[in-house]
Amino acid sequence: MADKLIIGPRTSVKIDGNAAIPFSTPVPIEFHPDKDSAGGAPGSSPELLNGVPSLFNPYAIVLFPSLGSASDYNKIIDGGGPGPQDANGNTFSKGFEYAPTITSLVNGSLSNGQYALSIKTPYNYTDFLYCKYVGKIPNNQLITLRRYPAPTFDNLEVPSTLSFEPSESNPGPEANKRTKDDIKTQPEFFPIAQAVTWFGEDTGNKLSEILSFTVNMNWKNVEAEVNTASGNEQGSEDSPLPGVAKFLGILTGAVNTPFASANSQYDPYNGGPYSHRVYGPVNVIAKTYKRDRGLDFKQAITLNFEYSLKSIGNINPKAAMLDLMSNLLALTYNNAAFWGGANRYFPQKPTYPFLGGKAGMNAWYNGDPGGFAKAVASQVSNAANKVGDILAKLAEDPISTLKDIAAGAAKLGMIEMGKGRAPSIVAMKALLTGEPVGEWHMVIGNPFDPLLQVGNLICTEAKFQFNDVIGADNFPTELKVTITVEHGRPRDAGDIQSMFNRGNGRIYYPPKGNLDPLNNSSSTRNSTNDTSWAKGNKTGKSYSKRTSGVGVYTGSEFDEIVGSVKNVGSDISGTAKQAWDLTDKMFLRTSAGERGTGRSN
Repeated sequence: MADKLIIGPRTSVKIDGNAAIPFSTPVPIEFHPDKDSAGGAPGSSPELLNGVPSLFNPYAIVLFPSLGSASDYNKIIDGGGPGPQDANGNTFSKGFEYAPTITSLVNGSLSNGQYALSIKTPYNYTDFLYCKYVGKIPNNQLITLRRYPAPTFDNLEVPSTLSFEPSESNPGPEANKRTKDDIKTQPEFFPIAQAVTWFGEDTGNKLSEILSFTVNMNWKNVEAEVNTASGNEQGSEDSPLPGVAKFLGILTGAVNTPFASANSQYDPYNGGPYSHRVYGPVNVIAKTYKRDRGLDFKQAITLNFEYSLKSIGNINPKAAMLDLMSNLLALTYNNAAFWGGANRYFPQKPTYPFLGGKAGMNAWYNGDPGGFAKAVASQVSNAANKVGDILAKLAEDPISTLKDIAAGAAKLGMIEMGKGRAPSIVAMKALLTGEPVGEWHMVIGNPFDPLLQVGNLICTEAKFQFNDVIGADNFPTELKVTITVEHGRPRDAGDIQSMFNRGNGRIYYPPKGNLDPLNNSSSTRNSTNDTSWAKGNKTGKSYSKRTSGVGVYTGSEFDEIVGSVKNVGSDISGTAKQAWDLTDKMFLRTSAGERGTGRSN
């Protein structure tokens, strides 16, 4: 039997009972816990098939596709990578690269050839020429904001076409089972404008503020109250043969007096003798919260871009600054033509036309008696001609003509019966897809291994501000542009993780074949207050241990959740020892007494 991870409440163990080492033991992941699928469109699933157990959460398998490969199972422990070395010769893992130079950014790769930029994220020397802080702040603190011609994903992958032409002989896999190899991505997806700046105190771009975000689940307050319901009893007038029903009611004596009918709606707690009393108990807890629809994510990012007017070669500084300003307008704004709105006309459709038709209506409301009389005469003449035609047809083909007259009469009867009863047109608004809507994309940190990479951004504001000092050609010497971007839609937990994972998807996944406890808590379901599970399960004075339902779960669902997280042959002390050994590998120095205590526990 292949190795399988079993989840315990405080540990992760393999099926053989041995502890799975955090950040080390390869474990297959579940791409889609709710589907029998092993892939999807680019960006929907990681390329790796294996992850490693989380150091902090025993229910999660950690994936960093941006730092590993399928061959090394995504190991993220320092000491085995080809990265740089410190003064003592210690080798650190991938991703801890030296700050890139402007030359390496423009060329698209580092000198060692291990790191290369995508052709979709180019850099140019002119991006840095007039920047105020160029050369003053390391480029691993770089911030790049780009605008693309279409909405962007975090990883800038744009599904284009299938790598095969579907046909009867080769229909290909179903849409939800297509892998990355089945779909061609659009390589020629280049920015239409971009700008760079740096984070740091002097720039006004504080990393702590840029990276901060707020998440919350929506909860709704529910308060118990007395509900008043009106009865739906029906009388004789609502029954078939109302006269017969009334006569039988009189014969059988089943008749309510007017007094009884009037007092059936009397409420003594509303303006009556109990109007100052509380209906129901008072020493109660009468409020609770219920889970409401939706997750909310807030992150508004404000970036400062500062430029200084410089004399470079024989380039006119004022012309260069105006060129730069125009580029920043292309990054944040649009050209437009004036649009004065539009008129939409919905005509009325009366059953019968106005006397004299449309011409008669216009003449009547314009105060034109002559025109009205003429329109009526024309309508009467048309009607007379119609009657004459019918009489002529009667003489030629009486049977067919009588059929037409009968059909017209039936149509008229249907129109009269259908007045006020015609069904309205049923229409629904189009549903949104949840795909990106924002065409802005931002990279924070070392472009070869970004701290944050996020797409689907919308630009909500751009403030252009010149300084008070004039220089060449009597033009201000500095330009500061403050740009605010927000996310095109709220992000869930996986979307947030993807931003810190170079857009390569979630970081936490469930083990393959296991239920995902992280996404099956009660707060992921509709709130209920159903206690009917306890009825019929009494054994003497106690309830049966059998779980028929708990909170929002049915009995089988609850058992499945509990069964997936219970401790099955786990070795807590073994995993604790593995984690403690890991601290030594991570250079977390502790006293000898602490190490001994940890190992013994």
